[in-house]
Amino acid sequence: MSTITPPIYQFTPDYIVLTPPGKILAEKIYEMGIDASELARRCELPLETVRQVLNAEAAVTKEIAELLEKTTWILPESGFDTKKPIETVWI
Repeated sequence: MSTITPPIYQFTPDYIVLTPPGKILAEKIYEMGIDASELARRCELPLETVRQVLNAEAAVTKEIAELLEKTTWILPESGFDTKKPIETVWI
């Protein structure tokens, strides 16, 4: 009796790499002539927190998004992940 070897299928996922919100924010504040320390001052946040957000090491939380809107007029986008930075979405 012979055994049948099932075929081997190679899985290659399709994915989209999204730009983290912090990177988009960094571009926007650069265009406005604002640096991280000025953004931290305006939002009354610790400089380290702002740097982590800008470097996509920390999430843009709802509270941070609201502060950004009040102090810079940058509107929060509905796609902001309030738990962790978005890097890859599998489709």
